[in-house]
Amino acid sequence: VGYDASVVAVTSGEREGLVAQAEMVELLKPLAKKFSSWRFVCAELSSLDVAALATLGLINDTTPVISVIVERRRHLMPEQKVPLSTKSVGRFLSEVKARTVQPTFRSALAPERAVDEHGIVTLTGDTFEEQVFDAS
Repeated sequence: VGYDASVVAVTSGEREGLVAQAEMVELLKPLAKKFSSWRFVCAELSSLDVAALATLGLINDTTPVISVIVERRRHLMPEQKVPLSTKSVGRFLSEVKARTVQPTFRSALAPERAVDEHGIVTLTGDTFEEQVFDAS
């Protein structure tokens, strides 16, 4: 309550390649000033339970380390080929604020066949826009 968005940065823990918590705090400090109406939190991966991981969208092996929740919508920062920086995270947060980043929805895996033998279309969060907005 009182914040326009929540930014959760997942740090260290058991997954290789995650930024250490102290490094993440330093990376986020200038952004917390720039986005002063947003709440910034660092969480260690090993301290998160299954429900928290699901809420943040951190379920599979290609997990991003930054999750932003705005108006009950979750935005995940794509994995970076280069180390995270204040600039790259800041660019992502600006895109979220400008609403140019698509939210990520919880979803079952897309079915092998979108239309079954009875002509019934199965929609998932991953296929919804593609199926619903397809003019054909």
